[in-house]
Amino acid sequence: DDGHGTHCAGVIAAVADNGQGVAGIASKWADVQIMALRFLGPDGGYTSDAIRALDYAVAMGAPISSHSWGGPRSEALAAALLAASEAGHLMIAAAGNEGNDNDVYPDMSYPCCGPVSNLICVAASTSQDALASWSNYGPEHVDIAAPGASIYSTMWPSGYESMDGTSMATPHVAGAAALAWGTFN
Repeated sequence: DDGHGTHCAGVIAAVADNGQGVAGIASKWADVQIMALRFLGPDGGYTSDAIRALDYAVAMGAPISSHSWGGPRSEALAAALLAASEAGHLMIAAAGNEGNDNDVYPDMSYPCCGPVSNLICVAASTSQDALASWSNYGPEHVDIAAPGASIYSTMWPSGYESMDGTSMATPHVAGAAALAWGTFN
């Protein structure tokens, strides 16, 4: 409804070299396919639906998932992250936009602070290559920062728009992971 998912998908895989809008990180050099699994709406969503979306992605053989969402820890979500990890699935997750240290508040930033090793947690940086003031951070739980301020991408139902957030940084890393996956697999 607000274009959030369309914006994130555009960062990963918007068509390149068509003279329009933007080019996705992985669109030109990798055979990237987007599996849109929406579980959030204008009024939020449920952790159970996030788990079903992740389980579906793993069951359908998606090697990578991009998680531009977050919330508090739950045992069920931790178990789903572990199951995806054991299946060899790589998860890229947003650190959050509260300006918090995720090492101090790890239970408030899931899936970012999930209990698995093949999850990359992404903070947001600015065009000056500094951590965005609103981005969550933490050397123990946050792995990398990527552009997340004033990111121009596709927008629903048509057109382009700039947005801010670790949600915008996360697909940059997911796109780079897709490039690496496409090159080496």
